[in-house]
Amino acid sequence: MNTFCILGGIGFQELLLIIIFLVFFIGVPVALIVLIVKLVQKRNNPVLPISTVDKDLTPILKNAEKLKTLKALLEKGIISSDEFEKEKKQILGE
Repeated sequence: MNTFCILGGIGFQELLLIIIFLVFFIGVPVALIVLIVKLVQKRNNPVLPISTVDKDLTPILKNAEKLKTLKALLEKGIISSDEFEKEKKQILGE
């Protein structure tokens, strides 16, 4: 007794083999690729809690902005290199 399905002429065993082929030879590699892409994205873009970013990076970013401003003033000749070094040491707490 041979059971035929909607696909016309394909029996149950053939249909089962097609499903197994699709799952293992297409579905598994695609799932692995998706997993690898997600792991790479997570490694390249680590998510820090907002509280950590606010507490740890805010003073650093403020100091970086101050140093950029001082550097721009030095490059424009508005302040001398001695004044720049003095202010830089004060900002960095040296």
